[in-house]
Order: sequence, then C-alpha cells, then structure tokens
Amino acid sequence: MSPLSIATIAVALAVAEGLSVNRTTLWCVVADASPPAVSSSLKDFSRDWYMAMGAPPDMSYSAVPEMWNGQTILVFDIDSRLPSETFEVTANATVSDKNFTQISIIGADPLGLAYGIYYVSENWL
Repeated sequence: MSPLSIATIAVALAVAEGLSVNRTTLWCVVADASPPAVSSSLKDFSRDWYMAMGAPPDMSYSAVPEMWNGQTILVFDIDSRLPSETFEVTANATVSDKNFTQISIIGADPLGLAYGIYYVSENWL
C-alpha cells in the first residue's frame, strides 16, 4: 500500500471516528524545523490554519508539554525508516495515560514531511 493511500485511510478513519482539529489543537513540532522544505510548509500550514480556524496555532517545538490538557495534538516528525520522500499520517484515539487524540504527520525526510504537511492542509482544513 502506498504512503498516500495510508494517509487517505488515516484521514478517513479520523473523520469517521469523530477526530478533528480545532483552534485549541496543539502542534508539536518534534522534527528539525530548520530545513527549508519543513519551515516553508509549516509557514504555509500556519497560514491555512489561521484562515480555517480564525486563530494562529499553538505550537511547541518538543514533545507534548506535561501541563497541556487539550483534546487533540498534531505531531510533526521524521522517521528515516520510511521510503525516501514519503510520509504517513496516523490517528490514535488515545495516547498513554493522557486523555487526548494524537494525529501524527511523519515524513521519511524533510521533503517527505513537507509533502505530509501539505497533504493534511489540503485534505483537512
């Protein structure tokens, strides 16, 4: 199955399960945001987010803050085990002992992460 179809299934599953993003959704940028592909796509996604939600995103450049108690987080990360320039989007209804939903956008490399960010922006916002 291609990464694109996996992402499509993940988004469809998230919608079917009622998982959604809203203006209180926290962004956790775990990946290095300095490569141009990642920084540009995050900037574009922030703009799209603002247009869709009416507010700028809440961002953390690390793991989920310990004191955070919202409902949904978006995690942006890189996993080099994926094929080059690909991405996957996954939605987990519960994460460990926390009461939140985690939607992960994982790229194989900075370009793959950028593709994933644009995919979610175009299909979810």
